[in-house]
Amino acid sequence: MNEIWTQKHTPQNLDDIVGNRDIIEYLNSTERAEDLNNMIFAGKSGLGKTCAALSLAHKLFKFNYKSNVLYINAVSYTHLRAHETDS
Repeated sequence: MNEIWTQKHTPQNLDDIVGNRDIIEYLNSTERAEDLNNMIFAGKSGLGKTCAALSLAHKLFKFNYKSNVLYINAVSYTHLRAHETDS
């Protein structure tokens, strides 16, 4: 009930994403998981990389989509590595 506004209104479908039309059209052209190559989404924070990846996974895998995505946040990983080397 007390969801963060951005989480509550995050697009659930590729067609709901505003901007990045060329990339969204490319992702939308993927009809089957077998057609999908490994992808790395890179760019500045807040551009919709996670949203696009999860929307594509939802399109391809429906209700089982979360188990088919490996999400690595490089900022968190870099922060973790910095703590490991401080010791």
